[in-house]
Parts: sequence; C-alpha cells; structure tokens
Amino acid sequence: MATRLKLFSTTGAENFTKLESEINEWLAAEDAHIQPVNSQTATCALPEGAGTKQALVIALWYLDPPHHHEGH
Repeated sequence: MATRLKLFSTTGAENFTKLESEINEWLAAEDAHIQPVNSQTATCALPEGAGTKQALVIALWYLDPPHHHEGH
C-alpha cells in the first residue's frame, strides 16, 4: 500500500475552525478508502504590518487501500 501525504493550512486564528471543518469533511469523504497513520501540526507567527498573524499547517499521512478487482 502506498503512503500519501495531505497538507492543510490556513492563516489567522479566526480561520482555524474552518480548517478543522475542512479536514473533518475530507476525512469523512475518504473514510472508507484511507487509513490515517500519522499527523503533524505546526503553528507559526507571520509578520503582518505592525503585528503578527498565526498560521497553522497540518500534515496527515495515510495509507491508500489495496485495489480490489471485480470477481476477486
């Protein structure tokens, strides 16, 4: 089985909830087809004008299922 990586990211703490929803929707759509094996979350501060803005990146490693052939 092949291991794949899916990246999700957003900038601004106000968007973190939307990102969580995006990830959950993606997982729900792929639930019958993939097996998550690892995840990594990183946050960082980005300069923006006079202040800073937070960014969030989530990496999700998952396994593709074996391909099933009809009649097997």
